[in-house]
Amino acid sequence: MRYTKTITAAGFAAILAACGGGGSGGNNSADELPGYTITAYDIAGTSADESGQAPIDANDSGGDFVASWSVIDGNGYSAQLFVSENETFSSADVEFFDRFCTSADCGVSDSFADDCTFGTDNSIQCASDTGDAADLTAFLDTLPKDAFILMRSCDASQINCDIEAHAVQFR
Repeated sequence: MRYTKTITAAGFAAILAACGGGGSGGNNSADELPGYTITAYDIAGTSADESGQAPIDANDSGGDFVASWSVIDGNGYSAQLFVSENETFSSADVEFFDRFCTSADCGVSDSFADDCTFGTDNSIQCASDTGDAADLTAFLDTLPKDAFILMRSCDASQINCDIEAHAVQFR
């Protein structure tokens, strides 16, 4: 009986190894990351980063800042930007950018950068997003306010996603 279990376990392990499953290695090299994987993400604030935070000041440079990222080519992906209290995505986060990106408009597998603005009326919006500006008044209980801008990239199903965060300070 023990001999049968050993053969069965060894056989199962051999099948997994042949299919690329089980443990490290297999077919999951860095070159084969999912098509929605964020490979670079940055927020360039209204002035130089301070202690890892990008300052976003409505009264400096017209509140202009830049969001930039690179995502692995996955035949299109959704790109969303959110203002968040922390580095974890939640339904309480305020979305201010949402679009489906293809190689024609967001540079799939290349870097993409968008000019965004934080206004003195607490609005936030990016130039290439045709939707209405998001209102941060309820979120900004005080100024300056430490927060994060999350970048969320998903495949077409919206089930498989990758999220990166950048610390900011609204002023």
